[in-house]
Amino acid sequence: MDPETFPYEIESSSSPNTSNTRNISRANESSLQPDETILVISYLQNKLGAVFYRLNSSKMELLHEMFEFKEFSVVKIILNKFTPNNLVISSKCDLSLYNLLRKYSRDLNDNTVETNESVNEESIRDSRFDDDQSCDLFYSDNTIQLNCCNYKLHIVSSKFYNYDQCKAKIMTMNFPQISNLSNTTEKYIYLTSNINFFEINTIKALGVMLHFVEKEFCAKNQGYCFPIKSLTDFIYADLDYFVLMDQFSFEALDIFQNEWHPSILKRSSTKKEGFTLFGIFNTCASKVGSYYLKKIFLQPITDFDVLTDRLQLIELFTEQSNFNLTETLFQFLRNLKDTSAAVNRFQSACFQLSDFMLIRQSTLSVISIKNLIKHSSNFTRGNNLKTFKIITEELSPSLNEIAECLDKVINFRKSKETGKIIITKGIDKELDQLKFSFNKLPEILKMALSTEDLVNDLVQENHLQITIVYLPQLGFMLKLLLIETQKIGDLSKYGLELIFCAEDSAYYKNSQTNRFDQIFGDILSEINDRTHQILVLVKDFLLPRMESLRHAVHHCAYLDAILAMAKTALTYDFVRPRLTCSRQFHIESGRHPLYELMTSNFFVPNDYFSDDGPNKAVVVYGMNGSGKTVYLKQVCLIIYMAHIGSFVPAKSAEITLIDKIFTRIKTPESVSTQLSTFKHDLNQMIMAVKYAKQRSLVVADLFGKSTTLYDGIALLKAYMNFWNTGNNRPYLMISTKFKTVCEWAIKHQIKCLSLENFGINLRLFQLKQFDEKLTSHSSSMLAPAATNFFGFSHEKREELLKKLCEKQQIYIKLADMILNNCSPQEVMEFLLTNQEIFNNFN
Repeated sequence: MDPETFPYEIESSSSPNTSNTRNISRANESSLQPDETILVISYLQNKLGAVFYRLNSSKMELLHEMFEFKEFSVVKIILNKFTPNNLVISSKCDLSLYNLLRKYSRDLNDNTVETNESVNEESIRDSRFDDDQSCDLFYSDNTIQLNCCNYKLHIVSSKFYNYDQCKAKIMTMNFPQISNLSNTTEKYIYLTSNINFFEINTIKALGVMLHFVEKEFCAKNQGYCFPIKSLTDFIYADLDYFVLMDQFSFEALDIFQNEWHPSILKRSSTKKEGFTLFGIFNTCASKVGSYYLKKIFLQPITDFDVLTDRLQLIELFTEQSNFNLTETLFQFLRNLKDTSAAVNRFQSACFQLSDFMLIRQSTLSVISIKNLIKHSSNFTRGNNLKTFKIITEELSPSLNEIAECLDKVINFRKSKETGKIIITKGIDKELDQLKFSFNKLPEILKMALSTEDLVNDLVQENHLQITIVYLPQLGFMLKLLLIETQKIGDLSKYGLELIFCAEDSAYYKNSQTNRFDQIFGDILSEINDRTHQILVLVKDFLLPRMESLRHAVHHCAYLDAILAMAKTALTYDFVRPRLTCSRQFHIESGRHPLYELMTSNFFVPNDYFSDDGPNKAVVVYGMNGSGKTVYLKQVCLIIYMAHIGSFVPAKSAEITLIDKIFTRIKTPESVSTQLSTFKHDLNQMIMAVKYAKQRSLVVADLFGKSTTLYDGIALLKAYMNFWNTGNNRPYLMISTKFKTVCEWAIKHQIKCLSLENFGINLRLFQLKQFDEKLTSHSSSMLAPAATNFFGFSHEKREELLKKLCEKQQIYIKLADMILNNCSPQEVMEFLLTNQEIFNNFN
């Protein structure tokens, strides 16, 4: 695409509430200096991607796509880290994000022109993780503050945030590492080793950055070619506050996993959370609590104080003396609601009964929670916690004003019965008088009908049934059956004037109904109008106090999420981890939180120890199905759970804080990527090699299985050697089924563990050397030993096949005994009887 056709604008509106037409500066009225910095942000579906570039640099810094919520803590950290001179966003950017960025921008009063495309007023909702919970209540979180910002805010047309267009722009660049003769496929394969094309928002931000820099710099500096083509590399930057994890790590560790409807017709819209870590934790009392719990799971952090506060809250909730109080707290939290939709309707004057009921319900819930925490002696120890302090001391007294106003003005019991808003008697004398007259209407109309002479004559002469009714906006009328009026020739002599016919009735007016119209008027409409006027006054009273309610709901939702974590810890016997900065992991009797539930009492706990010395790297060795992957996931999940402030499934755990988690467990296969399974595995390992540091955790499960045997072993050894001898040695966990890898690891003083598979027990023991005696006691050596099967003579192969068949029959009999619930003594007697067959096969 021709860069000259790339339109972009500089935001220059000074009004904080402008939403339709923006005042935008023309492209050629802005300029970039050679030493300026640019930050491009792409935010869509609660995921954020960003790219930073300094004009005199040959490298561009990318940020891994991260989950971001309405408090925009990630955006604040990015701005504090890079302090850019120029900030670029889409013209269809989320309105809350736009307002935040515009608040801290400069140069808002340039020469302006009109633009047809404006920032979209509709906030983009999360469709990837929470289609039915569009909460907008966390924008007021002030745990992360923005430093002094001084940037120009640029708004780029949203059509340039197209993924395919941005990807094509990246592919058009020339890199010194790639030959000019390389075709598009070869260039793409190379770039996938440096850029994660699965991170859609990061790719969009990168493509817009390349467009923006070329157009802006070249347009202002005619005759000078901007050195965008001299870019040598793309590097990923770090954010210290969060633990870096990509989307595939969340899925590989079974933290999140969507289950789609089996019908292809409902697959696009119907999904639910599968059997995942978040699934067993999500026992929140409210939807807003569940939303906050998801935020905690998606954003593991390294802030020691925040994690300690969460752990102390969980410990307080799990104490036996507090069981009754936590149950009461849970009942109060069930009434907690998200008030953002009601507030939006208040601002547009389209409120309804459910909005007032929702606000009242949430307000009473927050007040009850505040009083429970403040006056409960068992919670006294928790008053020093930050969350309890905020709830008991800092929550505004305006919450009581909201509750008192609603209870005083609106009769919620009668309103719920009638389905419409009923104003409490005594609030407005004029409204009370109107209601009194309206309630007396049936009696007045009945009396008036009996005193009307012409009507009485009509009834007596023709034996008709006449009723007088009141219809809103039409007034008072006489109602006759249509079939009876047809028997009468002329009704005008009775003073009746036909107004209309509906269904089986005819409606007439006469002098008396006209007199009622003058006396009472359109009384029901007057009641509704007066009620609406009162509700507008209530709305105007509530709106300035809604910020306090949102702030309170925010902290109570956080409390709900922590309470759910405490209930899970109590249910599944989790313990509090000890967080340290000693660069040491020590997990005693660790368990996998999901597989433990699937295997009932047969799950065998295992330990894990790693430090900054020779134990920093661990190789787990075993045959297929022996439990290597479960053990790797188990350790990784325990470390992850500690970084969200949760208790962990272990007897005890000492966890040091880390900055990144890299996994090579699940292969992100897709036909659209044009990459093989092995290339996907390589890309995951390359990212770990390039960006893993001393405080990072790298977990690789059976790397090399998707290529040839010798290539896989050679690559795995090369990666291990790089990490073992490098300056930035990460915490490393690798599983393998290759015997030569374990031999190499032991030779280079890398800790090597093997899974002892005997009967139904799977325990780890450390390997110090591979000898005949050691291998004879572990059936996990069977598969690696069989790799040399075809190197034997014909007679030897026949002998080995015979022994394999004998051993297979023994395993079948052993399985039958276990399934038939034989006693442990019988099983052990059977194993001892056949021990010679196990020992003879090598």
